[in-house]
Amino acid sequence: LGVRLVGSEMCIRDSIKRMLEQQQQKDDADDGSLRDKLLPCEFDDDIEKSQQRYCPGTRFWIIEAASKWVLDDDAKQAKTEKSGGEAPYAGDRLFGIVAGPGVGKTTVASVAIGRFSERIVGYFFCKHDSGERSDPKRMLRTLAFQLAKRLPAFKRALLGEKDKEQDETKKGIPELEGNIA
Repeated sequence: LGVRLVGSEMCIRDSIKRMLEQQQQKDDADDGSLRDKLLPCEFDDDIEKSQQRYCPGTRFWIIEAASKWVLDDDAKQAKTEKSGGEAPYAGDRLFGIVAGPGVGKTTVASVAIGRFSERIVGYFFCKHDSGERSDPKRMLRTLAFQLAKRLPAFKRALLGEKDKEQDETKKGIPELEGNIA
């Protein structure tokens, strides 16, 4: 009996592993499909270079403001939940950095993204001499792609899949493209 149980556990574990691999392949395919349709901007190189250039202790006031934004929002949300509030988000959901050239906006944002990657779900780096990075439509498409990667319900809505909790089909990318194309 003990041998059969071990064999059964291995079979179950292998089945679960296969299911997870299949789901990952589907998620990767969905991400590829969304990437092809939305054409998001990529910022990984910019973020990595900016994080490498950052000198700790500089730009403290703005990095502190970004940290406070994330941490205060966590505190507000916890307080709302503790008091029985129903609001899913208690604080501001957007932190914008506006300043002149060379001030360090990309560096500050990159440091914040590095420190709070689990909380920051979308970002966009504008660039005056780049057509795609100064295009509002491209910004919306990039943010939609980033949100879809982190929020499964949003991804299903973009793909036009049925939501498990609702029996109606959401608008998919083809219906939305007329609004942001």
